[in-house]
Amino acid sequence: MYPKGIKITDREMADLETRHLTRHDFHGERNYSVSPAKFAQRK
Repeated sequence: MYPKGIKITDREMADLETRHLTRHDFHGERNYSVSPAKFAQRK
């Protein structure tokens, strides 16, 4: 079972979106890959 109620800050969310998400060409708004911090691509 996964823990509930875990909150992340706006800064953490922005970091996730800018450094760890690679959006796919087809429907990138809902299709994306998440990279671990060690292998994150910087834009």
